[in-house]
Amino acid sequence: MAASKRKSMAKVVRFLDTLTSYRESNLNSLIDRAKLLKPFGHVKWSENVWDVTSAYEGNIRAHDVRKNKNLHFIRNKPNQSEGLGEFSDAVKALTSLRYQEGSQGAANQKMFVDAWRYLVEILLLKPPHLQLIAYITTEDLDHACNLISESVSEGTANNLHTKMHEIANLLDTNFLVRVHLDYHYSGYKRPKNKSGLGYKKINDPVVLQETTSNKMVPADVQQAIGKLYQIIPKSNTRHRISILAATIAVCTGRRIGEILALPASRVLFSKNNNKAYLDFFIQKRSQGNLILYKEPIYLIPQTVELVTACIDELLNITKSARNSAAKIIKSGKANISASSPLKVSVNVTRKEIAESVGFSKSDGCKFWVESNNVRTDKTQKTYYYNSADIIESLNKEVEETLRPVIVVSNDENVMMDGYLFISHKYELEADRTTQKHAVYPIRAGVIQDALKGRSSTKESGTLCTVKSLFEEYLPDNDYQTNTHAFRHTLNTLLDEGGLSDTLQSSWFGRKNPKDTKAYQHTSPEKKAIIFKQKLIDGGISGPLSSTIKKMPIKKAETYLNAKIKAVHDVGPGKCINSWSQSPCNKHLECQADCSSYYWEKDDYSKIEEVKRMFTTTTFSLDAARKKAEAGRGKSIDWVNHNTKKLNTLQKHLDDLGVENFDPYEFAKNELENVEN
Repeated sequence: MAASKRKSMAKVVRFLDTLTSYRESNLNSLIDRAKLLKPFGHVKWSENVWDVTSAYEGNIRAHDVRKNKNLHFIRNKPNQSEGLGEFSDAVKALTSLRYQEGSQGAANQKMFVDAWRYLVEILLLKPPHLQLIAYITTEDLDHACNLISESVSEGTANNLHTKMHEIANLLDTNFLVRVHLDYHYSGYKRPKNKSGLGYKKINDPVVLQETTSNKMVPADVQQAIGKLYQIIPKSNTRHRISILAATIAVCTGRRIGEILALPASRVLFSKNNNKAYLDFFIQKRSQGNLILYKEPIYLIPQTVELVTACIDELLNITKSARNSAAKIIKSGKANISASSPLKVSVNVTRKEIAESVGFSKSDGCKFWVESNNVRTDKTQKTYYYNSADIIESLNKEVEETLRPVIVVSNDENVMMDGYLFISHKYELEADRTTQKHAVYPIRAGVIQDALKGRSSTKESGTLCTVKSLFEEYLPDNDYQTNTHAFRHTLNTLLDEGGLSDTLQSSWFGRKNPKDTKAYQHTSPEKKAIIFKQKLIDGGISGPLSSTIKKMPIKKAETYLNAKIKAVHDVGPGKCINSWSQSPCNKHLECQADCSSYYWEKDDYSKIEEVKRMFTTTTFSLDAARKKAEAGRGKSIDWVNHNTKKLNTLQKHLDDLGVENFDPYEFAKNELENVEN
């Protein structure tokens, strides 16, 4: 590549009007000039850290205003306590004069200094007599760029490599090195996420493919879950319960803890519109998983038949456990048959215990009686165990069965016999025998193990492996997932289907719609396509809305394909300015008649935010009018600015159905709420 081409990568500046053939003389002149001009204000030249905040006071954006802008003329780790030594004055001078000529931003200047810091690390490895600016070579620059590539991310490295090109150009142009560098790093390349490389075009067919994320359930795994639902035999209680719970999670997107807390009730239908729903008990983790209230969650119409079948099957599978729970709750004691030897004999054998309770050889009946301190009497070769002690120990095991499983804030507690996901003791463990004297709720770990499998080591050192359902029934595939991935998947699908953030938050049991964003994994390109379609369909308001309505569909689509390259959330609305191509010249002034600002007509989650913005703008307008009437400065400009904002915000409120909004009354109520 020709040198003239390369120099376009960095701004080439000659800082001195007159240059000599003596490199050291040129460098000293640069340093003297920088000290005289003091472009960064009253910083102390000798200090290794310069606070240059005052130099940027008029250019700092609102979100950054409280941060100090510092330039660190120090070495990289682990030598950060040291300055740049003999190179310090040169680096400070070039940085200062660079700002004097170009007024670069603080971040840009910091990157320039950081590039020098890597270069200095390389120069300090050279013999002492060569540790001079004049002796910098292309090999030194290459070593510095290689060090950068090894030390930072691809994007940061690209920026630092660009600054290294600029450093070389400055050294050449200001005649500071003995050998002309004309430098370009051979390993220089733009990262995939920069300047459009790696980005997909809006009309790329790949954009419209199914959204994927490592937090979502892959399509093939979803299909596998459907296959498992069909092929797992209904006689296998342990596996059926797990796949039924997973299927309900796929269809509802609810937390697994909420699914496992479902009451023993069939799918219900509302009286007014006959919509299908389930009663969910909403859990609040911040309050110790206390279940606060019961809430109907309406089912997606396409899932009603499947969810109904799952619930009905679960009611049948767990019926026996609920009957046992009812007996335990009524008697307050373990569920032991009246004809059991435990009830009719003072002492019983180990075989009679096993038959009465359900112990198998692997369950360790002997270990159980010993650990519970059951009195033992040996007659000849036979051990006899005290029935009263055994019954007392079994009664202790049903204490959890006697407690409310669901504690609701209005004291309508749900006991074990009203619970859907329950089982007898050991009923869901493959290597144990079911014991019907006690009933317990099914834990989330059981479902998680069914979807992912588990390997653990017992205290004895034995490896315990729990196969996932995929391994058991579809061994030729390496499928696995987790219960929370269903939530991410359904949330993304509903988002792409056009459901507002407010309704998504309500559906998934979130109080703050902003939390919903973490569960939406649609690509920026696909969001732009969805936004474009909503604009054509009339669901978006903004500068282009009325224009698009008058266009034929094909012409509107062509126009919007050229106009909309990106969609960003900005407060209560959306911005279609592509910031990667050009900076926003109306930063934080979105509502002031910006041609790139739009909003969704049905996103009611934004009402309070729009009201607050309308109120603060009203007060700002009142203050600007008073100053304008007094003839102060450019107050009339602020009057015009705030008037434009209020006009946009009023249109937004109108689309949201807010009538006769009084900002003064709103401010009064907000103040009263704060005081209370």
